[in-house]
This record gives sequence, C-alpha cells and structure tokens, in this order.
Amino acid sequence: MTPAATGALIGALGGTGLLLVVWRLSARRVTLDDRLAPYLRVQRPMSALLREPAGRTPFPALARLLAPVMTDAVRVVERLGSPTADVRRRLARAGRTETVEQVRAAQVLWGCSGSSPGCSWRCCWRRRAGPRRWC
Repeated sequence: MTPAATGALIGALGGTGLLLVVWRLSARRVTLDDRLAPYLRVQRPMSALLREPAGRTPFPALARLLAPVMTDAVRVVERLGSPTADVRRRLARAGRTETVEQVRAAQVLWGCSGSSPGCSWRCCWRRRAGPRRWC
C-alpha cells in the first residue's frame, strides 16, 4: 500500500468519525420544550364541572368516604403485588377490559372479605379457658 493511499484511508476514517461525532452531538441537543415539559401540566380541554361523574354508585356518600382508604390500600397491594406492566399484560392476554386500578381495587375487596371472617372467628368465637378477651 502506498503512502498516499494510506494517508487517504486514514483521512477518510478520521473525517467519517468527525462527521459521526458532530451528527450525534446535534441529535443530543436538548430544546427548551424538552427541558420545561416535566414542569408544565397538560391543560384539560374542558372544565371539570362539565364532565360526567366517574361512576354511579348506589351509595355515593360512602364511596366518597372510603375513596382515600381504598386509594391507600390499592397502593399497598401495588407495592406488594405484581408490577403494573405484568398485570396490564395479563389483562390484555385474558381479553378483559378492566383497568389495572380496577383489578387492584378488586384484590383489596376480596382480601378484606376473606380476612374479615377469620378475624371475627379469632376475636369472638374462639374457645379458650379463662376470661374472654376481644383480640
């Protein structure tokens, strides 16, 4: 290989590397919109007062009272249970139209309805010698 061909090859490789570096740096440039997006809220198209309520329940006052408790319980189940992506994938595979939050709420309700008979049996109807204690 002649010195001229070696120099041309080294120059071509160096130029290609420099072009790749410049191209990649310009692609990584962060715009003002990208920097401010996490701090700005998405504006809702209509007033919250004009929207329909989320769901109809036979006992709306009870639903409003239990909503914070259910929210906390759903967070606990989410932290201890399967990841949200796994639940969403299983729901899609099963062909169900429920959301992940509805599944978590159902898990909380089934857990409460299953543990309440056990707790009541433990506290009230256990047979034990001596004075009866409530828990």
